[in-house]
Amino acid sequence: MAKDRGTLSELADDVRKAAELPIFPFRGNLPTEEAVTWSGEDATEFLTLAKKIGAKVLYLNEAIVGQGDENPERAKHVGETWLVELAFLFDGEFHVLLKTAEWAGIDEEEADEQPNTDNSGALETLTTRKDEFVQEFVAGMKQRPGPLETSRFSIEQGFRRFLSTKLELPAPAAGLFPGVPHDGSPLDLLVQKIADDLSMDLSASLAEEERTRIEPLVAECVAWAEERGLTRLSMGDVEVFLDEKRIRVSRAAVRLLCNRAKVALRTAKR
Repeated sequence: MAKDRGTLSELADDVRKAAELPIFPFRGNLPTEEAVTWSGEDATEFLTLAKKIGAKVLYLNEAIVGQGDENPERAKHVGETWLVELAFLFDGEFHVLLKTAEWAGIDEEEADEQPNTDNSGALETLTTRKDEFVQEFVAGMKQRPGPLETSRFSIEQGFRRFLSTKLELPAPAAGLFPGVPHDGSPLDLLVQKIADDLSMDLSASLAEEERTRIEPLVAECVAWAEERGLTRLSMGDVEVFLDEKRIRVSRAAVRLLCNRAKVALRTAKR
């Protein structure tokens, strides 16, 4: 039987169930020396605020007492959750909800631990080589199978990971992914700006490319439907048509082709 993780674990489980944003689990300290601490008691209100102001990711740290914990108070509660930290990044600052078990003592050394976040050299490198890095990143994206992913979240996370091999960055705090951290630093804000611009540029470029690619397929799709005795077309029908032709496009392009083919099919019946 699994050991009960303690009362505080219910908060972490409730957050995982209720959160409508992606959750990034982490361990250790957030990569910042300052944060805005939530004074309320209701985690649901904290989650609602995060979504309302446009936070992209939630960071969740559930710390469980392990064997050999050097804190004498926590050592009596092995296997139980002693700390839950929930955070989101907004306008360059972490906003944090922090709850600790009543029996969990935090000594001064733990409270003062902070990771090395000096990334001034990386900022200078990215500033001077931004265009080069962006071109290489986009070229890599286009080599992957399937439609090009242009959502801001996917691009930003991918670009952060890409930069981990290009920039000299401090080692990440325990539990954090390698790459540019979400820490509100000038480097972080520059990555966000690059991701915003890149997402918009790629979305517009992809839409134009796919529109040009779809136009010649409308007549073929109508002929395909007529050969099969179809009087109406659904998205599923169009997906089958494209699959038979070994053509892979975005969902938006499938919808565009479907709508254009529907109009053409109705016109052909007149």
